[in-house]
Amino acid sequence: MSNNQWTTYWSRAQRGLGLIPTPCLKHQHMTLKAIPQSHMLRLRFAAFYETQPIEITNAYLSDSHNHYRLFFQGQEKVTLKPQDACWSDGIDIHEMDQSELRLDYDIVVSPDYHFVSGFERMDYDVFKEAPQQIYALNSIELQGSLKGCLCVFGDSIVEQGNYTRILQEKAMEKGYSLINLGLSGNRLLRQIECADLQDTDNPEITQVLTQKVYQNISIDKQCFGISGLSRFIKEAKECHRVYQYIIAIGVNDLYQPGTFCALMSELPTLEDMQKGYMSLSEMIQDIPTLWCEITPFINNPHCTKEKEERRQQINLWLNQTMNQTVCFDNLTKEDMNEDGLHPNLLGGKKMAKEIEKCLNI
Repeated sequence: MSNNQWTTYWSRAQRGLGLIPTPCLKHQHMTLKAIPQSHMLRLRFAAFYETQPIEITNAYLSDSHNHYRLFFQGQEKVTLKPQDACWSDGIDIHEMDQSELRLDYDIVVSPDYHFVSGFERMDYDVFKEAPQQIYALNSIELQGSLKGCLCVFGDSIVEQGNYTRILQEKAMEKGYSLINLGLSGNRLLRQIECADLQDTDNPEITQVLTQKVYQNISIDKQCFGISGLSRFIKEAKECHRVYQYIIAIGVNDLYQPGTFCALMSELPTLEDMQKGYMSLSEMIQDIPTLWCEITPFINNPHCTKEKEERRQQINLWLNQTMNQTVCFDNLTKEDMNEDGLHPNLLGGKKMAKEIEKCLNI
């Protein structure tokens, strides 16, 4: 069945959860909130941060009266290689109670292996009930009443949801889903190469870490994800019937160098960032795109004169180069959390107001 018949209803960015190992529930069970009226549904499973193959089996979609097995190219189970993904076959749901669908599946791994590809459930997700950490599931797609989707691609400012929640409601009112592909700590150009956690005062971290200084960090421990450029191909490009991309990534490329997770030498030049953004633009091709200028973080202790000047240079270039941009320099200290990096609820409302003016729906 052609991908252009499917609309991405929900998707979340995976991360490597192996830095602070948490036992993965081998049986995953979740209840969905009411979905838009649809006649077909399919799921995408992914193992983007694994180092060993994993198996998805015993996958079922149920309501109070029906219990349907999900298949993968006609098979009852599928094996995913490390960094791989797959779609389930479509399942007919037009006779099911779509107000409370239940999803179950098992993750099978070799003994003593910890599955790590997952994300932390947020209140804007499509689940009425679900584990706090959800593993393997990557996307839900529908055929039915949805007109299309908007895809927001970015970092923690996207993932926290302070402006995307507002846009999500407005998009759904017009018959569109909004896909939140934010990933905390994610950089456009790089993944984590080293980390020094010797100074952390968080007991939840210090009690479980097997070490505190990491070099050449492996894929399973990429808690901030692979680079945005690589991630866009695996996740954003796999969203279907996208009416508009909203690109909001880049602040961590400037903020992180000189902190616990990046050397100062990793601070990108203006040319580095230009090449990165142009690579994204080439992947997007002719789909309308709103480019978010990098938000200010001048009140964060890790902001330097060089970083702020670089931010302004990048934003000026984005404004002069891309077809449509939005600026958030109107964010004040009162609009930010105490860290001076993340907008609070008030800041989120300001950002949503500016972005809403530019939505392609």
